[in-house]
Amino acid sequence: MYEQEHTSESRNRRFVGHPDGRASVDRSAGVGAFMGTVYAWMAAGLGVTAAVAMWLGSMPDVVTQLFTSWLVWPIFGVPFLLILFLGAALKKTSPLLGGTIYFVITACIGVWLSSIGVLAFEDPAFAAVVGQTMLITVGMFAGMSITGWITRKDLSGMGNFMMAALWGLIFAGAANMFIQSVEFDFWTSVIAIVVFAGLTAWDTQAIKKIYYSGGGGHSLAIMGALTLYLDFVNLFIHLLRIMSNKD
Repeated sequence: MYEQEHTSESRNRRFVGHPDGRASVDRSAGVGAFMGTVYAWMAAGLGVTAAVAMWLGSMPDVVTQLFTSWLVWPIFGVPFLLILFLGAALKKTSPLLGGTIYFVITACIGVWLSSIGVLAFEDPAFAAVVGQTMLITVGMFAGMSITGWITRKDLSGMGNFMMAALWGLIFAGAANMFIQSVEFDFWTSVIAIVVFAGLTAWDTQAIKKIYYSGGGGHSLAIMGALTLYLDFVNLFIHLLRIMSNKD
């Protein structure tokens, strides 16, 4: 009898850290609060991107000048550099600086997407497609992120495969700039949707693991938000390409 009770108590300690389960509850509440912060930052970034894209979209002449002048290079290059900087200096970056860099990145991507705003203002039918695509993207992202949150299966293997596929997509996209094949672009977008849906689940699980391994602060939450933000934006872009038949 004693041996059975001792074994049962040891099992409880192994999985919850305390016989009454309070450590498990505290940990679950902690990761829930941390992920809530991550999603809040992500939503704020998407709001900035949408606001910038629609604001510039109301000024088609300005967008044309931006994309036909030398300014196009810093507009496209600065976000990449800032993403690399934020990732490299994550532990040394203050929440204020990290948040500022994050919003600069999302604003620059809003400039990237300003052509969508221009088309939406010029064509109500396209604006309706944009709205439908956004709803589909939200649904897909939520489903895959929830999957990554609740699944007990380690998604590392899938994540590594998706990252390899992502590099393949990058090279394929570069090649299609010279090939200019509509069919090739369509299938690239189909594969990209699968890849970024998978990355959403993997990244969500990875962010959760980061919290469990060392706790989560605002800097880590910002980097997690940026990761999920990029997954969401890429999902949206490739879904919109398919639904609108526009590049």
